[in-house]
Formats: sequence, structure tokens, C-alpha cells
Amino acid sequence: MTGPPTPPNPATKSTGSYNVSYASLALAGVTGAGLYYFFEKTKSDRHARAALKGAQHAKVVGQADIGGPFTLTDASTKKLFSSEQLKGGYSLLYFGFCHCPDICPDELEKIASAIDMVDKGSNGATKVTPVFITLDPERDGPAQVAPYVKEFHPRMIGLTGSKEEITKVTKSWRVYYTKAGVGEMTGNGGGAADDDYLIDHSIITYLLDKDGNFVTFFGKNYTDAEMAQRLLDICK
Repeated sequence: MTGPPTPPNPATKSTGSYNVSYASLALAGVTGAGLYYFFEKTKSDRHARAALKGAQHAKVVGQADIGGPFTLTDASTKKLFSSEQLKGGYSLLYFGFCHCPDICPDELEKIASAIDMVDKGSNGATKVTPVFITLDPERDGPAQVAPYVKEFHPRMIGLTGSKEEITKVTKSWRVYYTKAGVGEMTGNGGGAADDDYLIDHSIITYLLDKDGNFVTFFGKNYTDAEMAQRLLDICK
């Protein structure tokens, strides 16, 4: 006599002629999330490399195909600020946004540290002006940008402007950026509020000479000490 049929394993789901365990489904979900993250990071890195390639081309060929004059709003004075005002000294441009959770603060702290090293290494003879330009004009007005930049360095200039003005300056400096909802960034779908988003952007710091022209760039891989030494070598 045969015994009662063996009940199905609750951890196994039948799909046609295949048995798919819930553990397998969970693994597939984790793998899918990993692939999503990899795709998004690869896309971001691809755009960053494109910006770097443009910078390298400008440096090697000597053409003015990166950079250019701009006029934005100084967050501290709420008055128009022209790139002409940077002439006469070296300056560093960094594009980011005040709501950035980690990358922007890390890069701005590095820039501030490097500038202090240059001040000390040159006995105050070489002054480099750090400039922060927001990529998020919808949220980063003067009231947000002014105190934000002073958290990093007393000489740091914070600039903002209209959406059209920011678009113009980012195009001339070959800056990649795109708005992404928090849900989209984490793979949890959309539905984020209008002001609940991050900015995916290239991570590059640009050096301008005393005439306001592009000289070179610093990527995320540079340390503050390496950046400072390079600045000391150039800004004489």
C-alpha cells in the first residue's frame, strides 16, 4: 500500500515543467538590482569620461572648445558675478549641488584642503580662488548656496542663476548632469516628490589661469596633497 502523497515544499514554486525556489527568485532579484546599479554607474562614468576627453582635447590641441565667459549670481552679495572678476589670479571651478549627500562635500573639502596647502607651501604668495557653481538652480538659491560654500572655505565663491544660465555655463564647460528621482536612483521606482531628487553629474574640478582660460582638470582620483602639488607647480 502506498502512503499519502508528499506535500509540496512551500519554498518551491512550480512554473510549468520547472521548479523555481523562492531562494532562486530572491537571488535573481538581488542580481537584477546589482545589474541596475552597475548600468547606472557605467552610464555616469561614460559621461564623465566624455567630459574628461573634451578637457584633454582642449589642453592638447590648444583650442577654446572648453570653458568660456559666464555671468551668474554671487550667492553672498546677490549681485551679478562675471568670470571677468576671476582674472588676475588662478581659480578652481567645481560644479555640484547643495543637497548632494557625499560626493560634493568630499570634493569641496578636498579642494579647500588643497588650497590651504598651496597657501602654506607658497608662504601666501600663491592664492587660488575656489568657485562652486550649482547644478540645481531650482533648489539652490542664494539663501542655500551662500552658507553652504562657507562651510568649506572662507574664500569659496558660491554661484547660482536661472535654469537657462546654468545650462549655458555647463555646456561651455562640458559638464554632464541629469536630475534623477530618489526612487529611480535606488531602483525603487518613481513617484518621488518634485523636490525629492538627486543630481547625477560628472566629478571634475577645472583650473583657470590668470586670464580666465582653462588650464587643466582634477578628477575624483586626485588627493588633496596631489592637487596641491600640481597647483604649486602650475600657479607660479
